[in-house]
Amino acid sequence: MTILRFVCILFIVFNLFQCKDPVERSTLNVIKIQINSEPDILNPAISRKTVSSQIESQMYLPLAEIDDHTGEWIPILLNQWKVTHNDDGVRYELILNKDAYWSDGKAIDKADLIYTLVMGLNPYAENKAWAAYISLIHHVEDLDGGLAVILKEPYILSDEFIGSLSIYPSHRLDEEGLANIEILNHLLETKELTSVEDQKLESLSSSFNSYGQIGENNYVVNGPYIPLQWMTNQKIVLERREDFWGDDVLPKIYTENKAQRLEFIIIPNEENALNAFIQDEVDVLTDLREKDTSLISDYGGQTMSVPNLQVLYIALNNQNSLLENVGIRRALNYAVNRSDLISKLFNSNTLPVYGPIHPSKYYADTTAVPHNVERAKQMLSDLGCVDRDGDGIVECEIGNKWQPLVFNIWTTRSTLSKNVATLLKSYWLEIGVELNIESADFKSFLPELQQKSFDMAALALRQNNIKDDPYPLWHSSQAIVAGKNYQGLKDDILDSILEDLRTNLNFEEQMALYHKFQKRFSEITPVIFLVAPVDIIGVKNRIDVYRIAQRPGYDIGRSGVKTE
Repeated sequence: MTILRFVCILFIVFNLFQCKDPVERSTLNVIKIQINSEPDILNPAISRKTVSSQIESQMYLPLAEIDDHTGEWIPILLNQWKVTHNDDGVRYELILNKDAYWSDGKAIDKADLIYTLVMGLNPYAENKAWAAYISLIHHVEDLDGGLAVILKEPYILSDEFIGSLSIYPSHRLDEEGLANIEILNHLLETKELTSVEDQKLESLSSSFNSYGQIGENNYVVNGPYIPLQWMTNQKIVLERREDFWGDDVLPKIYTENKAQRLEFIIIPNEENALNAFIQDEVDVLTDLREKDTSLISDYGGQTMSVPNLQVLYIALNNQNSLLENVGIRRALNYAVNRSDLISKLFNSNTLPVYGPIHPSKYYADTTAVPHNVERAKQMLSDLGCVDRDGDGIVECEIGNKWQPLVFNIWTTRSTLSKNVATLLKSYWLEIGVELNIESADFKSFLPELQQKSFDMAALALRQNNIKDDPYPLWHSSQAIVAGKNYQGLKDDILDSILEDLRTNLNFEEQMALYHKFQKRFSEITPVIFLVAPVDIIGVKNRIDVYRIAQRPGYDIGRSGVKTE
């Protein structure tokens, strides 16, 4: 036995991803993609980072996918996508693709779909955000080869949330078959669960919450790529499955360009990322500064603008004794210098944002909130807030007690997040507001967001190239611990608009409701929106990039290496 073979065997035994003989890159169809941070987890239901989603999309396929050109739904993991509207509501008949298999050879079946829906409603699952969508289902019915999913009321995004479901391997995560259609319907009907059912759900959550973590080797995927290696702070390697079922049955658009290996190289520093591109160590540079774009063509590449559909914003705790005052929130908003923020931290294509709808969308109300320090100061003065002790920090009287306008803001550990907070600190100091910056991993300060025990947090809102349903983010019912209304916003007028919008399928009425929603949002300013970045990427000329309308603007799995 050669030393190399012996080392590989040891690597298999003691590590979580398989080891292979080294292969020269020239003999492989490999694409190397620079990413600026490590994924938090590779589990589509739990992950919160864009970089995780980019990798997960190569590992897991949705039930169906909308065609960017025709707007029609293309069945992927389904054999049949049938939607019926009647007096009883909306009925989806989901018959699974009999040719679809998991990477361990097990056929994908309705037990996987049932398990996925159960975990979406499982109160012990770590990320409960998708429960807001799945709970719209009234009940499910057993069908030969699949399920019927019934909604009692129309929903503006029902096609999208059902079609985009990433399903999980129940045979791996629920070997005892604890998730069944009875428990699912009990959860959907919000019936009180028996103690046995509750114990089953708690038991199921353990394996589900850890599925996809670094250090776990329990990946079973239904997509074309499976993780080969995850080296902390270095790279994640995906390898194309030789037995991928979709090569024979999916349209060519999903299979014709096949990179054998995808390597996601973690390089947080922009200068180092550029050097890696110059040295041919990466093929796709995702962290490209505008000032460096002219260099790309000198090193065998080209630049592309790609949609980001992210909005950066500051979550304000509306239950904080100071920040519950709309006047203080509006004063902070007027003191933000978005033009300065863009010029110092973003490329020139970045858009200022003033409301909850991405400015690129046709129904966005882009009425600007001008940077006006004097107006912000006057607004605080009108509230009776003054600098009583001459230290430069304004105090406001709250409940017969003077409180200084001093706030803590959470940021992630990314350089951009911390730099945004640093600039906000300087803007707000001009109006007598002090900001203390604390940085941590998102998971570390998530409990404070959920419990509403924070002051402020620098967050990113990830949107898609579809109509918005703002309900899960801003409705008062979602201000609970499990919801995504982190700022604890509660407004009866806004609630009414959001409730009407999500069940309205009339285009003109939808547009009117979107306008009312944005107008009310501007009046109460529950959070402070900042900017919508537009990404510029560098791509080696050898890569044939497949462009898509969705974030991140390209599908690296459908891209390929050009032949000479």
